[in-house]
Amino acid sequence: GPNILVLKKENRKILKSSFSSGKIVSFDFRALEARIVLAESEKYSDSEDIYDDISKNHFKGILPRDVVKTAVIAELYGISRGTLKSKLGLSDKKVDSFANEINEYFGINDLKCRLKDQVEETGWLINRFGRPIRIPEKQENLLINSYAQSSGVDVAMCGFNSLLEKLGTDGIRPLFVLHDAIILDVHPDRLKEASSINHVDVPKYEKAFPVKFEILNN
Repeated sequence: GPNILVLKKENRKILKSSFSSGKIVSFDFRALEARIVLAESEKYSDSEDIYDDISKNHFKGILPRDVVKTAVIAELYGISRGTLKSKLGLSDKKVDSFANEINEYFGINDLKCRLKDQVEETGWLINRFGRPIRIPEKQENLLINSYAQSSGVDVAMCGFNSLLEKLGTDGIRPLFVLHDAIILDVHPDRLKEASSINHVDVPKYEKAFPVKFEILNN
């Protein structure tokens, strides 16, 4: 098939529906890996934009949404505080303060300790669905990154399966999976129903995951 994984997003409009007046649409998980890590501390965010939610509810809107996103990604993926400070251009004290609060909100230190103990005991990192992952020795900075990415693959596959079971096959044709997004060919009679879906259920999680619906070939 086509090399869809490297097709630029702005060029996805070249995809054409097999239905008369049909639409090519996508469902994309919103901040999937951040939500996976948050769920490990038994917390969930119903907000479509988790970074905006954190900005408003934990920093009173003082820190812009994009600054919060950068800090969250840095904490989840083990980027050093020095690198974070250079990215944001903020004072050491200010960066350390809100990075520590993000760390606490996501329970990052507790999760890292749990994953480290797991690797030391079993030799493997085990994701949310029980799938083993081999981690190089003394690579603690990879623990949360690897756990979130591996669990994210399974969440996406289970979520897309749930989505397709809900929509059925009448006027719905799956085309491609792009990491945490799925592209569908949708008959015009099914478009309204498809566009109404903004969450998908995933096994092993108490709450549904938000997804973004988008028409690609307007």
